[in-house]
Amino acid sequence: MKKIGRETQIDIPIELLSNHSGCKTTTQILQDQEVSEQAIIQLTGHKSVQSVWAYKKVNENQQLNTLNTLINITDNKSSTFIQENS
Repeated sequence: MKKIGRETQIDIPIELLSNHSGCKTTTQILQDQEVSEQAIIQLTGHKSVQSVWAYKKVNENQQLNTLNTLINITDNKSSTFIQENS
């Protein structure tokens, strides 16, 4: 990983680059693209789903989708309540 960093002249201190950081970044990119956990395990060599979950970080789109889902549920319950009590 350090060799790749030097060759690409990436703007990150070389001492911060490791196989772990490369694996974590790759895993997160694949998760963000909704690649299945089983495929990620096979590609990265992880032994279990739990080891893939350790790299999981909810991205901004996932946060927005979750928030929108909760808003829609709340809005639907409110409108149902209003209709039932009218």
